[in-house]
Amino acid sequence: MASFKKYKIAEAGGEVTISIPVVFPGVDATGETINIRSIYSQAFRDAQAAMSRQIQTLRIANKGSPLDEDTIAELEENAFASLVESWTFDEPCVAANVADFLRDNPQMKDIISVRSAKDSLFFKKEEQK
Repeated sequence: MASFKKYKIAEAGGEVTISIPVVFPGVDATGETINIRSIYSQAFRDAQAAMSRQIQTLRIANKGSPLDEDTIAELEENAFASLVESWTFDEPCVAANVADFLRDNPQMKDIISVRSAKDSLFFKKEEQK
């Protein structure tokens, strides 16, 4: 038997970032790169929790009335943007800029969504470390 203390996401690779190329339809790689986090990273988990708290607060404030879909979409975009740790663009890598970029480039949102959830990119088997 092993101790549960052996299994720690942060130490195993949950806080690792990987670099991915920015691609544009018809152009392919643009020369720009984005560094992304794993879906297990603390930054993403914190952003998801903050989004849930904000949605719950809005539900309470609305007293059962339906929530504005645009507001929920904006909260979701900002939480998703936390998967992006840095980039090579001139603009600062802040949630609003990342959300704006991903809104205009859905192909990159799809790539980030898939790669951030691909455990093998962040977590290496014991013998591979």
